[in-house]
Amino acid sequence: MAVKRICPGCGEERWSEDAEGIWRCVECGAEIPPAVEKLISINILANKCGFFECGKLNNGYGCTNPENTEAPGCCHTFACPVAYEAGYDDMLRLDPDLAEEYRDEHERNGFIESDWMVQP
Repeated sequence: MAVKRICPGCGEERWSEDAEGIWRCVECGAEIPPAVEKLISINILANKCGFFECGKLNNGYGCTNPENTEAPGCCHTFACPVAYEAGYDDMLRLDPDLAEEYRDEHERNGFIESDWMVQP
């Protein structure tokens, strides 16, 4: 998934790196803050996402994002266009304690579906 960086000045998503290595907006020249990835539960993401809708499909997890072509109308970790499903390596990098819990649960129960996402 490509990291989207939004200009705090004009809201544009077009940016480039200048000669000093600073990311700047192509439109207004404002400095773009670095993208920071974080782990987020699908439930918390759903509460914050402007594309989430509570519906009759998928236990009430609906998605109106037109970029969701993998599971249209449904909010799933594997089909999310605004974040991506966190794997063990993501958890290890971003939250080692959570990675250990995930590994232990996986060893006890076999395959488990993670409800953790990486939000760029």
